[in-house]
Amino acid sequence: MSIHDRTPDRKPSQVQDAALIDAISQAIGTLRYGSLEIVVHDGRVTQIEKREKVRFPQESEKPRSAERTTAG
Repeated sequence: MSIHDRTPDRKPSQVQDAALIDAISQAIGTLRYGSLEIVVHDGRVTQIEKREKVRFPQESEKPRSAERTTAG
């Protein structure tokens, strides 16, 4: 069964567009920090690149909760 068999009322380009939107949405949904790049060749999306940043706190940095002091 092909993707076109499951959606007989849609044109192949509409099915591709829907799949593209789903792929972009999924990439955004799984990204916490970073960027998403959509690469286009000859007016068509050819790939999606996801770059995710993972940052680790420095040992000298204090957690945000420790920065707050209470007035006594």
